[in-house]
Amino acid sequence: MSTRLTTSIRIAYGASDLGVNILVIASILITFTYLTTVLGVDAGIAGTLLLAAKVWDVISDPIIGRLSDQTQSKYGRRLPWMAIGSVLMGLGFAGMFLAPFSNSPATVQGVYFVIALMITYTAFTMVGVPYGAMTPELTNDYDERSSLTAWRMTFGSVGLLIGGAGAPLLVSIFGGGLEGHRIMGLVFIPLITLPTLITVFFLRNVPLKQATPEKLSFKEQWALVKQNKPFVKLALTYLVQAGMMAQVTAGLLLACAYIFEAQDANALLTQLYPVFVLSTVLSLPFWLKVAKKTSKPFAFVWGGIVFTLGAGSMYFMSAATVNLGFIVMMIIGFGYSAYMIFPWSMMADAITHAKTYTDKSLEGLFNGWWTALQKVGIALGPFIIGWMLQLSGYQSSTDGSFPPQSEEALYALRLSISIIPAVVFALTLIIIYRWPLKREDLTNA
Repeated sequence: MSTRLTTSIRIAYGASDLGVNILVIASILITFTYLTTVLGVDAGIAGTLLLAAKVWDVISDPIIGRLSDQTQSKYGRRLPWMAIGSVLMGLGFAGMFLAPFSNSPATVQGVYFVIALMITYTAFTMVGVPYGAMTPELTNDYDERSSLTAWRMTFGSVGLLIGGAGAPLLVSIFGGGLEGHRIMGLVFIPLITLPTLITVFFLRNVPLKQATPEKLSFKEQWALVKQNKPFVKLALTYLVQAGMMAQVTAGLLLACAYIFEAQDANALLTQLYPVFVLSTVLSLPFWLKVAKKTSKPFAFVWGGIVFTLGAGSMYFMSAATVNLGFIVMMIIGFGYSAYMIFPWSMMADAITHAKTYTDKSLEGLFNGWWTALQKVGIALGPFIIGWMLQLSGYQSSTDGSFPPQSEEALYALRLSISIIPAVVFALTLIIIYRWPLKREDLTNA
């Protein structure tokens, strides 16, 4: 029997993604540029540091997922983790930009940043893993999961707007450089923390479909996860897709400075990003209707095609096409909207599929692996663009400015935010097109 949710539950559930997305998008959007234009870290080293920070996530995310499955408390096994993690997320994000060793060499400052990033993303895991595990626990209805995910992503889109436009705006308002980033981080503490606390408060008495957790060894749990082939394929595909999305995002501020040649790159990004977010939000109902009439994979593939066309067109942008850049951001947002909904909804379906071969409750564990791979993908983007830039002779700075670059570096930047992510993302759609789980297989699960 399927479960229909009230609008109040959908809103309460979705609220947490506002704070989570502020953290995620602000981190992706400005950390690479912060390392290379404020701390003076070489582009390739900056990308490597961001990737290295994610190695810990591969270990910590499944562990927290496992502990989340086994937690017993008055308010269930998910909400206590989310409450504590939300507070640590906000504090950790601000700590990333404090730069207490500002007079030290760039390497020392970069190492401090990575440690702060590791702490912040561990807190993100404490929120994100239990949060994602709640989707199949709130409802077992195929379409209701898409609807619930759409509510979540609507709030997430607001978070994208606040984090994506607000972070560079605050940095610009407060003079840029180190001081601008410090103040931005402090302002974001309540914006990152409060949404998840709201979710925890309003869902504290909502019953979840949770089986009795069983204590299994890591080897036993991994065997059960590995057996879920749809989940493994989707998670690995999502890793690559997240990497390509992060690669585009990490280079947007640099694109404003070097491709669009804006005098104030942060100000231009503050104008472009809301167009992207608005397009994303307005497109959500469209993709839901497409998925309901066809299937989630079908809608996802077509959304992915739109994204690849938009991202690929960035290759042809220049200082003379700034106005056209707003249209390109609308196209990218239209395709990105499908990317926001369907991987998470299909992931919940894949978790439900696990019930065909085990009666054990492993929602948190699955979400732990999912979140770990997502964050590795997010780190791959800056790693790739970082080394492409460094190998082409990109010059870093320490005063928040964008120094002149060689033609080779500018060409590498153009490729890294357009053709390369567009082509790789398009190839992943082949796997999505062949998604094995059908609506009829999951309706009565």
